[in-house]
Amino acid sequence: MATPQLPAPIAGFLDAINNRDAEGAGKYFTDDISYHLLMPHPAIVGREAVVDALRGAITEAERVQWDVVTFAATADTALVERLDRFWFRGTEVAIECTGVFELADGKIAAIRDYADMNTWRERKQAALGDR
Repeated sequence: MATPQLPAPIAGFLDAINNRDAEGAGKYFTDDISYHLLMPHPAIVGREAVVDALRGAITEAERVQWDVVTFAATADTALVERLDRFWFRGTEVAIECTGVFELADGKIAAIRDYADMNTWRERKQAALGDR
């Protein structure tokens, strides 16, 4: 049995994130993408707005690596369990995240990320200290 592969647009998006390339990530989006950076917060809508939001998130850190733990995919939907890792002042801060990706015409049309924001804030604050 062949090992399933992550859908190409999602793999490309994650590669761009890991390279801290928000514009590169945007190549994989539909024009009207909807991205919930953290459910249940409101979605950011539109390629340009999502690229801007991602740019802020991935360039704040010295390094970014979003690792896929496991995934399940159909032709137009993927559920991707990740460990999103960021480095601040040389210290790694990681958060467990699950993303639901919707695909349309070979691009990412929607992303809904689920993570515990309080856990993220606590871990990031511990890494950054009082600043």
